Amino acid sequence: SLAQICLALGISLKELKEGTEEDIQYAILIKKNRREGKYTYNPRSWAEILSPSQANFMVLELHLETGGKPDIEKDPENSGIFEKWLYVLRGKIVVTVANKQFRLSKGDSLYFDSRKPHFFESKSEAAAQCIIIQNPRHI
Repeated sequence: SLAQICLALGISLKELKEGTEEDIQYAILIKKNRREGKYTYNPRSWAEILSPSQANFMVLELHLETGGKPDIEKDPENSGIFEKWLYVLRGKIVVTVANKQFRLSKGDSLYFDSRKPHFFESKSEAAAQCIIIQNPRHI
């Protein structure tokens, strides 16, 4: 809910909580069964949030079944720099950024400006999985 409020107001979660009496935490453990949320793009692609809501960045674990392809994404252009870094854990993924394709396999990584239109697609005979770090946090 707070992420949606921040999005509507055009501010970060840190800015929203500024001046509140929230306890400062130096480390936050998130167990696999206690993840912050899951986004289902379609039956062949979904992502789970790995980072805590207090973080200034977002970490996602993206799962793509064979032929899985979420919708095109594009972060706001007039709100500073938005960036993503992706690391392939298994399978093969094609990342298209501003109409340029990048073919990645297990162990490959890609950094890009996420204000450009982009999408991910599985090109494996088996499921593909990757970690995405997004800065700043944006939903």
